[in-house]
Amino acid sequence: MTYHLVVPPMGGTEELRVLEWHKTEGEPVAEDELLVELETEKAVVEVRAPRACVLRKILVDRGNWALIGPPVAWFSDSADEALQTEIPADLSPHWFVI
Repeated sequence: MTYHLVVPPMGGTEELRVLEWHKTEGEPVAEDELLVELETEKAVVEVRAPRACVLRKILVDRGNWALIGPPVAWFSDSADEALQTEIPADLSPHWFVI
């Protein structure tokens, strides 16, 4: 199954800057492992994996701005399964929301 990591609305913030990805594409990720650090105008947000998975594709690189809503990365249960990149009609459980 493919999972999409998205940034939900956070007060008046419209975008966050990606400070650092702590995993690279193709790497396995353990549950609760640090994935990425995002910066708002007021704070740095550490994003941890809600489940064990594989980071398949980073969509917003380090130093770039992530918009609220669109995916910033794709994950899957295993490294060899096909990615489903279309937005599912039912967001749960296909999306990890920060």
